[in-house]
Amino acid sequence: MKTLKKGLSIFIISIFSMAIFLVSVENVQAKTLRDIKNAVEEAERNLKNNRNKQAETEQEMKNVKNTVYNTLVEVDGILKKIEALNKEIAEYDKEIIAKKEEIKRLMNFVQKTKGNNAYLEYIFGAENFSDLIYRIAVAEQLSKYNDSLIDKYNQMIDDNNKAKADLEKRQQDLINKRGELEKEYSKLSAGLREIEDAEPTLEEEVKLQKQTYQFYVDLGCKLDDDLDVCGQKLLPPSTALYRPLETAYISYGWGNRCYWLRGQKVCDFHKGMDLSQYGSAVPIYSAGSGRVVGIIKSPNHWSCGGQVVFISHNIKGKYYTSIYMHLRKILVEKGQIVDKNTVIGYMGGNPSIETYDRCTNGQHLHFGLSEGMFTTWAKAKASQFNPATMVNFPKVGTRFKDRITKY
Repeated sequence: MKTLKKGLSIFIISIFSMAIFLVSVENVQAKTLRDIKNAVEEAERNLKNNRNKQAETEQEMKNVKNTVYNTLVEVDGILKKIEALNKEIAEYDKEIIAKKEEIKRLMNFVQKTKGNNAYLEYIFGAENFSDLIYRIAVAEQLSKYNDSLIDKYNQMIDDNNKAKADLEKRQQDLINKRGELEKEYSKLSAGLREIEDAEPTLEEEVKLQKQTYQFYVDLGCKLDDDLDVCGQKLLPPSTALYRPLETAYISYGWGNRCYWLRGQKVCDFHKGMDLSQYGSAVPIYSAGSGRVVGIIKSPNHWSCGGQVVFISHNIKGKYYTSIYMHLRKILVEKGQIVDKNTVIGYMGGNPSIETYDRCTNGQHLHFGLSEGMFTTWAKAKASQFNPATMVNFPKVGTRFKDRITKY
């Protein structure tokens, strides 16, 4: 029960830490720098409202936690009662068998002495009146004992059947309680987004949007400049994108998946490629020529995604943003021009080292691609596509040993 309580507490804490995801800035289609500025202001208003409701949300979570915990205690009590009933039924079975054998022996004796005639023969065999009275008393006691044995036998059968009926009822109670528990869990999960490799809290999203806004201001963009023009002209042209590691194992690809994360089974749609490699300083390269347009750096890392780098690229006149998550160390700065040989950081994602990153089971790079220049995480997330359609990766579950070999 202590394990259940501890597991429940961890679950409630993780659920509460995700609750601030509910306020979203999705579908932000920034066309100008003013649009980004407006998005920042809206996000800040949402953040303020979210904080005002925090105390109320905490109390609601505590109430739900207490309800779920009390349900677990009740279920545990039912299990103990079922165990006790099973022991009681087992004892009844033993006693019933013993009484049945005793009745069987007595009936055999009566049958061998020709039934009730045995009592009469015994009585009339008396030698005197005193002996007659004694034999009548003995016969009467034997007859009553016989009837008592049969009554006790039948009572035990009735008690056994009642205990079994009680057991069935309590088992049904257990099923009902489990159903109630599932409803409480559903209530906790309602409205929460699916867990993904990176899902910033509202605070983290506001910080990133402010950084992005300042990035374009620093590059000389005016409030009403079209970002498709202002931002893209600042990117170096390139012809292709390359794998971001020299060698790695592809543990997950684009699409639906199920896995275990911190003791919980998670099923989600994976929007990227997970590339695993051993080593304390595994170099991560830019997928191609471009400009670093966004950085999530310690101590302002994402609690789900860790340290992150965003790089925008101009590939044959079309614009893309590559995304690098779960970095142990970042070696580039916002606004820096990079190419395919630039080491942007080192691979992280080890839960024993990057303890703040709650969306990783082991060291790896989550590599993603989205269409267009990077303006906000919401827009980048909405425009993500399968990186394998543009970067040549071997199939999931295999390893590549360089950045350029075609598969």
